[in-house]
Amino acid sequence: MLVATGITTGTSDTEFDPNELINRGQMAAFINRTLQYVEDTTDELRIEDVKNSISFFHATRG
Repeated sequence: MLVATGITTGTSDTEFDPNELINRGQMAAFINRTLQYVEDTTDELRIEDVKNSISFFHATRG
């Protein structure tokens, strides 16, 4: 269900690991996808310890 709705892709194309630890960026992305939140791409709001080079940068803002 989570893969079908686009919330997560699992740990690979064929595996899902529900016991795998996730970081706050991944959790933010899950919540954003669940709520169908449109990511804020402006530079106005920012969490200072999250670098813009990480994959979840936009998901942790807003």
